[in-house]
Amino acid sequence: MKDLAKLGAVVALAAGTFAGLASMAGGSVGRVLGFQSTVGSCSTVGGRSGVGGQSTAGGRSNVCKPPLLAPFVAPLPAHATLHGSFVASVHTNGDGTRYVTSSTPSICAVGSERLTVSFVGVGTCSLSAHVTAGARYGSADGGPQSFAVG
Repeated sequence: MKDLAKLGAVVALAAGTFAGLASMAGGSVGRVLGFQSTVGSCSTVGGRSGVGGQSTAGGRSNVCKPPLLAPFVAPLPAHATLHGSFVASVHTNGDGTRYVTSSTPSICAVGSERLTVSFVGVGTCSLSAHVTAGARYGSADGGPQSFAVG
């Protein structure tokens, strides 16, 4: 997990710097780097922005949110059995509340605190991890992850 956190920090720093440079150039990150980007976001406070969230002359600043890594559950249960349960561990660099949802509630039901998963049927359980917006990052939804319940 330490490696994932380090990768997230490096990606966030790079994206913030590129977004600041793009904003100074009057364009978007995608235009400056030559690709479409949907991660990270920046807004200018007081006029022309600075690099990576730094202030510029006259007190103007660029406020950037670094890119958010899609949340995921790990590890998934290797031997899930009927009437068993586990507490989902949601991994992301997001700073909001982490939780899971089930698209197969007849197989695996999520508790009211939104992290405990109970196995209520036999078949394929499909969970998706989520994170709400926090101080530094927006909200994000992970893709479905499936495993067998026997």
